[in-house]
Amino acid sequence: MLETLGGLKPTRNMEIDEQVAIFLHILAHNVKNRVIICRFHRSGETISTHFIRVCNAVIRLHTHLLKKPEPVPDKSTDQRLKWFKNCLRALDGTYIKYLVPVEDQSRYRTRKNDITTNVLGVCSQDMQFIYVLTGWEGSAADGRVLRDALLRPHGFKVPRPGMTSQIRKYRPWTSIEETKLVEALVNMTTPGGFKADNGFKSGYLQYLEKALKQALPNSGLLGKPHIKSKIKTMKKDCQCVYDMVNGSNTSGFGYDPEKYCVTAEDLVWEAYLQVHKEVTRWKHKTFPYYEHLCIVFGKDRAQGNRARDFMEMEQEVNLEEETQDSYDDFLDSEEVSCTTAVQHDETSPSVRSKKRKN
Repeated sequence: MLETLGGLKPTRNMEIDEQVAIFLHILAHNVKNRVIICRFHRSGETISTHFIRVCNAVIRLHTHLLKKPEPVPDKSTDQRLKWFKNCLRALDGTYIKYLVPVEDQSRYRTRKNDITTNVLGVCSQDMQFIYVLTGWEGSAADGRVLRDALLRPHGFKVPRPGMTSQIRKYRPWTSIEETKLVEALVNMTTPGGFKADNGFKSGYLQYLEKALKQALPNSGLLGKPHIKSKIKTMKKDCQCVYDMVNGSNTSGFGYDPEKYCVTAEDLVWEAYLQVHKEVTRWKHKTFPYYEHLCIVFGKDRAQGNRARDFMEMEQEVNLEEETQDSYDDFLDSEEVSCTTAVQHDETSPSVRSKKRKN
């Protein structure tokens, strides 16, 4: 399958069997490159190159390796599955340790202080993969990764039953109270303050409550539930606007710092609202605290720029190999031209000597 469907080819110095053996040995034993160098007597560059070749071939087999979902039949007699009639699949997220630059570690840091990537996996009843989405930062919540998988062009497809909403009562905030809260949040993010990776340090609610009592003595705002709930709402609004202005899959959006609103052409809005109906209110609503909240939340915001499913990975692999093939052809042509020039220079003296003798 790797050769016929995946496009894996032998090279001048390595057969397909050895390439696959190197690939499987690295995955099965989780060994480093230098271990494979000693075991297979190959250079580190050769091992890395062929590992990527086999990995690309495996990615091209996703249509054959990923199983199609089949619901649990109503008459199932399996003691484990008969309670889940018509169930198609089971999904969960898992953390895989990741190496990232120091400036990006805050987005990949989990609540357990590990630097990881959040991988979404969907399995059938017999534990065979149906869908996989990789690349999200470890700080991203599972619900956000799932939402991204559902909104991708070739993403995860599931039926969506109707959901009922419940009306809840919230304490209204005035514009002055919101402004003072944002000012306190910005002051709290200074070095040595309460800011930490993916959140705040313990005691931040008490600090904010004290700051608001000094600024607004008669407001009656408490750390819980008022300030904590408002911060959660502000962070959600900031992330929503941030995804429009700086998202990896969006273009045409901007933020006007004078009018405090999101700007875009009508066609861009219409196309975006067809998929993201929850941002409809931001088309005609101002958000004066966006730039300040980006200072508070923006640095640690998981963006999902590296998230890819198998269909997108296959497209990138094909484009990368086409570019590499064209570059190799260019180098071969340059080598041939250089060889021809050298041969011409070597033969020219003998030709001149023959002319002199004649």
